[in-house]
Amino acid sequence: MTRWVLTGSWRRSRIIRDSARVRASFARAASQRRVACRSNGNQFCVSANLDGAMDVTLMVDTGAAMTVLGAQRLLMLGYDLDAAPKRYFSTAGGVVRAPVVRLDRFELGGRTVRDWPVGAIDMSLAAEAAGLLGMDFLSRHPFAIDQDRQLLILGPGAATND
Repeated sequence: MTRWVLTGSWRRSRIIRDSARVRASFARAASQRRVACRSNGNQFCVSANLDGAMDVTLMVDTGAAMTVLGAQRLLMLGYDLDAAPKRYFSTAGGVVRAPVVRLDRFELGGRTVRDWPVGAIDMSLAAEAAGLLGMDFLSRHPFAIDQDRQLLILGPGAATND
């Protein structure tokens, strides 16, 4: 069976044929992080933590430029969506205007980012998903999705600003 791996960097993401060379390049990275994924059909979900106060499940979306969360989750954390600046987002349902807030802290796979902008958009996702993990996080370092092992592999990079 041929295995394929989704890889990416800050410049692009692509699907390549899995090989020993690909696996070895990620194995060499000392700061590599392996994050468990849960598959939901053809989608993969990962766990993240918001502000050290709320664990959420996010759907990995390499087509999303920015990470987005449902408005209700952000309200529960105390963010004022009415006062937040608005931005236009192109979604599968069309263009929407939505607030953007800056999370005090966003953590995924041992990588922590502070003052992290996320969109507040309510959308129809898998029941467990609270939002989308976008390329704004993923493109900060090389990454791969190992579908067979259900892992998001984060290579070394600029994702941590703690």
